[in-house]
Amino acid sequence: QEQTVSLTKRKTDQSSNEAAHTEVVDLEEQNRQLKEHQQNQEQHHQQNTQQDHQQQSHQLKTQQLDHDHHLVHQHEHQQRDEKSMLKQHQRRSQNQVALLQEAGLPLDPYRRCEVGSVGGTDIEGKYGCSSTCSCGWSEQCYPWQTHTNKGNQPENVGVCGDAVV
Repeated sequence: QEQTVSLTKRKTDQSSNEAAHTEVVDLEEQNRQLKEHQQNQEQHHQQNTQQDHQQQSHQLKTQQLDHDHHLVHQHEHQQRDEKSMLKQHQRRSQNQVALLQEAGLPLDPYRRCEVGSVGGTDIEGKYGCSSTCSCGWSEQCYPWQTHTNKGNQPENVGVCGDAVV
């Protein structure tokens, strides 16, 4: 009977050892699976972070390209407007010149004056203006032929220009 108890005790100890060993193996497997799961999560997080950065970078590049395109379009539109305004101004100026010439009026009455004697010296047909000239302080009056109200014949009138020093 003692042998039976001893044998039973040995079998029980052996079963306990096997159970403990199985439990250790199971714990090790769970630990390995947990580490693998954590690594997968870290990789997934890194991939998501990298994708987020790529998306943000792409969005910023797209916004910059859109902004650049808008600026180019705006500049082109502004240039077209400026060219159109310049053409309109040139046409108006040409029309005004034609009307003034038809009426026999000087083109710019504030910048012209009749050539006459200056300082008691007759310099008709050369340069200089009468005392009513409105040239600026750094300008002088030069001869210029045009039709005036005084008749159909062209008359020598002065035109203001930079003074020769």
